[in-house]
Amino acid sequence: MAYKDTPRPDAYRLERVDGEVVEGIAIFYTTAEANVVINHLDRRYRLMLGDKMANR
Repeated sequence: MAYKDTPRPDAYRLERVDGEVVEGIAIFYTTAEANVVINHLDRRYRLMLGDKMANR
């Protein structure tokens, strides 16, 4: 699925952070899917839920 800048508010957005540059990688519609992926990535990646950072 292509990344969109404005996903649904209940969708998780995986982003890669490089300094001040943030790049959208993927969108997940379930907590289970998002957690499987984020648990295998380092701190350069973050998981957003709407406009807020989701807990790791």
